[in-house]
Order: sequence, then C-alpha cells, then structure tokens
Amino acid sequence: MPFTLIQGTFQPDTGRPDGDTVRFAPDDSMLVFILNRRGRPPKINENNGTISLRYEGIDAMETKARMPESSDATAKNLILLGITETVRETRGYVLSNQLDPNGRPICFIFTGDPESGENDGDSIFLTPER
Repeated sequence: MPFTLIQGTFQPDTGRPDGDTVRFAPDDSMLVFILNRRGRPPKINENNGTISLRYEGIDAMETKARMPESSDATAKNLILLGITETVRETRGYVLSNQLDPNGRPICFIFTGDPESGENDGDSIFLTPER
C-alpha cells in the first residue's frame, strides 16, 4: 500500500512531544484529510496549523510514566528530529497512509527534503533501503 508524502515543519514546542509523538505543521493540511480513517477526523490546531503525529512501529512510554526512561525517549526523539536549545523546529516530511482512532496520522518520519523528484502529496512505496 502506498504512503502519502506530506512535507512540513516539526514543531515540538507547540505541544508536548514524547518518545513517539511530535507536532507537525504540514505545508498543505488538506493532505492529512485524504488519509484512511479508522475513527475521528484529523484535528489541525487552528492557532498554529499543527497536528499531532504518531510514529509507525514505535510505542514509547508516556511522558513521566517511568523516569528516566520516558524522559530519555523524549530527549532521543528531539535529537533525531534535529531539535536543540537553539533550533526549535525543523523541516521534514512524513509518509503516512492512515489516521489512528484519535485522528492522528501514523507516520514514518524524515528530516530534510524528500528524495529528488518527490513532491508533496505524491504516493510513495516505502522500501527497506529508505
């Protein structure tokens, strides 16, 4: 099954990131609405244009569930996104084909630009190399 490529900005400061969740401002929020839905529709924050993402295949402890493991997972998530004390948001893209029951896209997360020739909204078949 193909995934929809959605470009945007990872903005952890607009929410409460943890080890498997971050807020994302898609360049074209309408792309989120074409994903397969298993429950609620997507909820784009009206104030900042972000939506909470769920990571495909990762289930980390909830924030403050068990310290220091939960805070370590959050810190690692932010490091992998390129977030530092001076860099508070990063460009990237997600590959998603469905929303979870709460309306959050379930995604593979990538920082930087998509591969050459790939554009926002394209259908992408995910390969092991990627």
